[in-house]
Amino acid sequence: MNPVLHLTRDDVRNFYTLCLGRPVESEGAAEGRRHQTALECASSLLLSVEFESEILRPVLNGRALKHAGISDRTFRKIRAWAAQHGPAVFGQVVEDPAEWHKKWHSLLRGLVTSEPLRADFAARYAEHEAFSEALAEAAAHNEAIVAAVEEINSGRCRGFFVDVTDRSRRSVLQLRINGKTVTGVPVLEFRKELQEKYGGSGHDGFDIRFDDIPEVFGLSGGTVDLVEPRTGFVLLQKHHVTFSNAAAAEQNDRTIETLRGYRSYVDGLIDALDGNRPQSVTSVGGYGRNRIFVRPPAPPRASSRVVVVIDARGAAEQIEVPSVDLPETLAALRVQTHPPAAIYLLQDTGQLGDRFGTEWDGVTRFDSVTSLRDALEGQADLVVHLRPDECLEPDAIAWLAYGAERPGAWVTYADSEVERARTLSGTTLHPIFRSALDIDLLLTSDTYDTPLCLPSSSFDTADFSVEVDFRRSVLLDTLERHGRCAFRHVPLVLSRSPAAGRDPDAAERARATVQGYLDRLRPGAVLEPHMDAVAPPLASRSRVRWPVRARRPISLIVPTRDSIDMVLALVASLKECTRYLSLLRVHVISNNSVAPQTERALDILGADEIVRISTFDGPFNWAGINDAAIRSGDCAEIAVCLNNDMICQTQGWDELLRGQLARPEVDIVGGRLLYANGMLQHAGVAMVGGWMHEAMGDAPGHGLYDDRTRVAHECAAVTGAFMAFDRQFYLASGGFDAATFPITHNDVDFCLRAEGRGARILYDPEQVWTHFESVTRGLDSLDTAKIEMLHESHQALLDRLPRPDYLDLAVNPHFVRDTRPFTAVAWPRRDTVLSWIDQQRTRNAAPPVTSTSVATSERAANEGAAQTRAETV
Repeated sequence: MNPVLHLTRDDVRNFYTLCLGRPVESEGAAEGRRHQTALECASSLLLSVEFESEILRPVLNGRALKHAGISDRTFRKIRAWAAQHGPAVFGQVVEDPAEWHKKWHSLLRGLVTSEPLRADFAARYAEHEAFSEALAEAAAHNEAIVAAVEEINSGRCRGFFVDVTDRSRRSVLQLRINGKTVTGVPVLEFRKELQEKYGGSGHDGFDIRFDDIPEVFGLSGGTVDLVEPRTGFVLLQKHHVTFSNAAAAEQNDRTIETLRGYRSYVDGLIDALDGNRPQSVTSVGGYGRNRIFVRPPAPPRASSRVVVVIDARGAAEQIEVPSVDLPETLAALRVQTHPPAAIYLLQDTGQLGDRFGTEWDGVTRFDSVTSLRDALEGQADLVVHLRPDECLEPDAIAWLAYGAERPGAWVTYADSEVERARTLSGTTLHPIFRSALDIDLLLTSDTYDTPLCLPSSSFDTADFSVEVDFRRSVLLDTLERHGRCAFRHVPLVLSRSPAAGRDPDAAERARATVQGYLDRLRPGAVLEPHMDAVAPPLASRSRVRWPVRARRPISLIVPTRDSIDMVLALVASLKECTRYLSLLRVHVISNNSVAPQTERALDILGADEIVRISTFDGPFNWAGINDAAIRSGDCAEIAVCLNNDMICQTQGWDELLRGQLARPEVDIVGGRLLYANGMLQHAGVAMVGGWMHEAMGDAPGHGLYDDRTRVAHECAAVTGAFMAFDRQFYLASGGFDAATFPITHNDVDFCLRAEGRGARILYDPEQVWTHFESVTRGLDSLDTAKIEMLHESHQALLDRLPRPDYLDLAVNPHFVRDTRPFTAVAWPRRDTVLSWIDQQRTRNAAPPVTSTSVATSERAANEGAAQTRAETV
């Protein structure tokens, strides 16, 4: 089919300027052509003597064109245009002259043989042999489609679309703004000249008024695509338009002020109804439905000037993608309930050229970090760091500023959502519900890659070098300087971004940033690709191999009542998986064993150099047995509570454990426990009104939410079936409460009391153990007395702790707390959000446990634990 000219007037001028090597005409002459259509402009420029002598003949003769007369500003603009319409290389030496000639020949041939200028070109250039064949070929064909965009400016797009093969068909064009289909454009305008030439009714024109399109309202500019969907014919492709919507913007400002007045009234209603509002529960997959509005508690302090910095360094290619176009980010900033004092755009030198130069009113651009810091000095109290593809919710700045104004806060962040897919029915969104800052997740994942709010003083000292990940660097630096108490997480979805990766080098920069932090503070620690002994590795995750400073001995406390076969299997697995057997002691404690073979087997087992045999008389008391063994002088520096129905599955488990417990921020370590059928039995304990094992019954590779069961992270508690800690830490924490919790809930009680005094409990999925569960005691569900004891222990645990104390900072408030953890979602109430924010300061600031707080007796320690807990909170 013969090509059709569907270039705009600017397209023609860009081509002409590029070929000529200088601006096509003066500004005065350009003003004179302001009312010309694209066809008129093409006729006057491309059919001129200058075009023939300065462009056409040099190309036909294989000579290079000159570009010295084009300014850098103009050259960047037309080069970007040419990348879409013609040769990929301009003004450069081409190694293959034939290829260069072929590209230019193709572009020129398309121009001179296209409708509706073909006849004019044929009359003028028919004598050129190089084009005679093309002209003859074009004349022999009847075009199926003739179309053109004759005029496009800030307020209007006008042109025609003729289907020559079916003059009765009424075409509807598809208009896209910034990559989104916004409306259908019927081709109905009567055009007499088209009727005379092609017949039919003559209703072949279209006239689009941008001010009448709701999606354009409030946009200062964007990309425009115009396509006929039935034939796939493209009239415009990513043509950038600066919209002239000053009146619309003024009306928008008035509307925003009116809505803010209405909102004051609604805020009062929300305050009155918030406590009685029923929760709408849905699955994580049903996110986005019945979303609840949670307003900020109060405007930020008047003295807090918030400046938004959009970090567009290295984002030139991404900015061109319609779904992440920067004007959408700016539009979201414009409707903030707490407007920013200023918006700064940080870019690489010459990165954006003039593409967005004049359309962003109120945005100050910087091409160096030094100039940006100079501008922030004295002008900002808080800085919000954004990327070009991140859009804030209307209350985002108000909430972030509220968190940043809490005592001791240095970095504030929130939840977010990502676009997973765009369909005809809308965009599918996936929520990222974050935890309070978790050191291990910060080191091994991009969990906290989200807009940050920080004091301008922190921003001034941040590392902006291209080799590091800015956000990861800020978070790690804050952690190093101020500890976990410096972070405030706002548990609300306050930003949105596309799921597509912004930068292929981002992962490597993040890895280098984390490794630099480890090299500086934890020499010998190595960030490695994620590995999993029972499931495929995760490409988006890493793991840290922690160094072992001293190979301290380990004592395993193993209570048993008969079941000697399980003990023998456990010891055999330990011998197979332990790297340094000489540093291992297995304390097998027999409690009221009666089977005759048990005594003989224990005698044989006791002859093993790593095994210590002892007895504990009286009723079975798991807490008492373990407490007595740990307090005895025979216990090693590292103590591990271990059930007798366990099988070790991890090679070198002892070295992994030493590495984790050598970290100053880790106090208790638990592992990933599997049932005999390979399903998960334990992956940490979540406090959700009571306490529950995470992901119980799931496949080990499932990961629950955000792959949390497959990566190391902080949790509220771990099971006593495998619980490791330093002996001195245990003594300083008061130990197990054997009187109140003799059999069940003692592990959770110990973890929560320790956590209330500043301890950190770590779930380590690399510690994989098979747990046959309750082989000695039997199952609670089969014994009425055990069920009653279980309920009593559960209630005793809840009675011991005031409500805020078992607010698990690993379980985001969006997750429903009275069902299976991390599966159901309900929008949190305002009081829950405020409590979550305040709890981070309370719990993280708690004093660490030290050896000076060792209790003089078990009872005194247990009685004082609740008092200490209450005082801490």
